[in-house]
Amino acid sequence: MLYRLCQILLLLIISPLAFGNNEILNYTAGNQKTILIHNSFGDVHIAPSTSNKISIVASKKKWGARCLLNIDPKAKDAFHIEINDQGWVMDNECRVDLIVSIPQSMKVILRAGNGNVDVVGTRGDLDVKVGSGKIRVQSELKSLSALTASGDIQFKGWAEKTQIKTGYGDIELTLQQKGQGRVVADAGKGDVLIMLPENSKVSAKTSTGNGYVTNSFSNSKEAADLDLQVSSGDGDVRIREN
Repeated sequence: MLYRLCQILLLLIISPLAFGNNEILNYTAGNQKTILIHNSFGDVHIAPSTSNKISIVASKKKWGARCLLNIDPKAKDAFHIEINDQGWVMDNECRVDLIVSIPQSMKVILRAGNGNVDVVGTRGDLDVKVGSGKIRVQSELKSLSALTASGDIQFKGWAEKTQIKTGYGDIELTLQQKGQGRVVADAGKGDVLIMLPENSKVSAKTSTGNGYVTNSFSNSKEAADLDLQVSSGDGDVRIREN
């Protein structure tokens, strides 16, 4: 159901971009297991494809003479997508919103300067770093690493290993199933909310420099399934049932 929803969502996003200053590209993933995306300015949307295909829609909001869209589908380490401004830093001339559909189990490494990131329905490892922007993930992953200097992070789904950090922004994490796992969530300035299935067996370490801590789960006297380390420098920390 979620997989089908992802495809419908992707079509809805792509449809308004069918005309205008957009570039649409399609590739076969081949033996590539990882995709590496760099985008200095602009939003990035990622969803699973229906086959072993990688599809890219680049919506060029600002596109000057220095801007380059570099795609290397045959790099040894990963499939590369890069928006390149040829060394001009933070001048806003190259702004591109990317919509990328990938094989569902592909590992994603994403680096974004200024823009929001949405990932829906992927099942591999996900590694996201954003300078300024929100990160929203709804997926069942192998692992998640998400970092934004300024912006909120929302994660709904499951990952055996989850590491989330914001410099300035809230964290909301909803695990939708029980299982052996580890969660590290830290907000420099912001609230942290962790929501878990009923009767989850947890071992939790919580702290805040300025705020309240509430935890609906007692530390399990038996072997805990889930190891939680949740903290905020300035904000509330809450752990409760879904």
